[in-house]
Amino acid sequence: MKLKYDFIIQEVAGNFMAVATGAGAQSFKGMIRLNGTAKRMFELIQEGKDEAQIVETMSLEYEVAKEDLETAVSNFVGSLKKENLIEA
Repeated sequence: MKLKYDFIIQEVAGNFMAVATGAGAQSFKGMIRLNGTAKRMFELIQEGKDEAQIVETMSLEYEVAKEDLETAVSNFVGSLKKENLIEA
């Protein structure tokens, strides 16, 4: 899985914001507000991990049932796809 644009993540007033950089900033002019868990998912997507790999990695980092992580990751990836931010 790959993001369509390059993003940087910055902490702003206690929230994390993902902002497109480079040529992506011309196409995607918005910002994505992330909580800590979504930030980690976003970072793993930036590393090129697929949904199963994200769930596996996060299950080692967080004390959460795998089924809950699968749902959270699926929902998050779905929202990025809806905004056309994930390349096929």
